[in-house]
Amino acid sequence: MHYKFIQPTAELAPYIHHYWMMETGSTENSLTERVIPNGAIELMLHYKAPFMVERPDGITFQQPCAFLSGISSTWVDVTAEASSGMIAVSFKLAAAYRFFNFPLLETAGGIIDLSDLSATYSQRISDRIYSANSLDERINIIEQELLAVLHRNRTRSFPQAEAALAFLIQSGGAVDSRELADMFSTTTKSLERQFSTLIGKTPKQFGKIVRFKNVLKNFYSGKDTSLISLAHSKGYFDQAHLIKDFREFTGHTPKDFFVRYFCDPEFL
Repeated sequence: MHYKFIQPTAELAPYIHHYWMMETGSTENSLTERVIPNGAIELMLHYKAPFMVERPDGITFQQPCAFLSGISSTWVDVTAEASSGMIAVSFKLAAAYRFFNFPLLETAGGIIDLSDLSATYSQRISDRIYSANSLDERINIIEQELLAVLHRNRTRSFPQAEAALAFLIQSGGAVDSRELADMFSTTTKSLERQFSTLIGKTPKQFGKIVRFKNVLKNFYSGKDTSLISLAHSKGYFDQAHLIKDFREFTGHTPKDFFVRYFCDPEFL
């Protein structure tokens, strides 16, 4: 399996964290990875065999060729067969909504097939990506499409919610929704509606993911590997609450998860 991360051009850099590409060779065996919540909204485009997904409830399905993946609140197991290939656009927070004309609440916990949004657009970008002969050519195609959409949607803006979201991340996710609304001179309900449009999650839901990500970052950086210490420093009431969130987000206790898996920092 081969991964590669690519930085966007200057005009798209305020909105896109990076692109990432994954390919498997024709002689490789199938590979299954557990995908956990990372707080990212991503546009995913397969140019070879799409992946198979198994949800915690046991339901399995094949990913569409082109889809928008929202911020997840639980894990899934994703299987790549031999001769798979895909490119993902990883949007910066409070940026993905600029490219789509619907509230991102519709992506909560799942994916939206681009053909459900626009069959013509989905078919065009899928055909172009499939027919391209190189990674650079595929990235150029994606950027052309994104820039065309961005120029049409420039007037959309939610400065109040974007500022609240930035503060929530800076604070490590440990801010009460009512307190956050008071800080930005709005109501809890209004802030929740704006967050749902921006990222598809309420402040409380997203705060849980921020805390979880910060635990992973500290653990994998070697800064702190004590669960008790991590629980207290990252805003959990106690270790039991940390374990509860880990089971929800990964399907494992923290101890079991850290033994079984390693998270690439690029995905956090």
